[in-house]
Amino acid sequence: MRKWIAACLVVFLLGTAPLAFGQSSTPAPDQGSAGPAGSAQMTESEAQSKARLESAGYTDVTVNSGAEVTTARAVKDGKKFDIIIDSFGKIIAKPAQP
Repeated sequence: MRKWIAACLVVFLLGTAPLAFGQSSTPAPDQGSAGPAGSAQMTESEAQSKARLESAGYTDVTVNSGAEVTTARAVKDGKKFDIIIDSFGKIIAKPAQP
């Protein structure tokens, strides 16, 4: 019985050793890191955000990128809007405060 347990232990350790050597403590440069609380975060450049807003009908677009969200000010149908683009790309527009 002891030989059987020892043999199983050796097989287990030999089988899992390559997995431990393949791990890295830092992400590769092209992988990036997860956002807050492990959320998968895709970021847009300011130019991409501006292009998305313009294709949605906004004009006079000014974009400011932040760590977690992108904010913008723009005009649509003659009205000014404060806009937030969240980390998932959702556009949230509210009428600008005077």
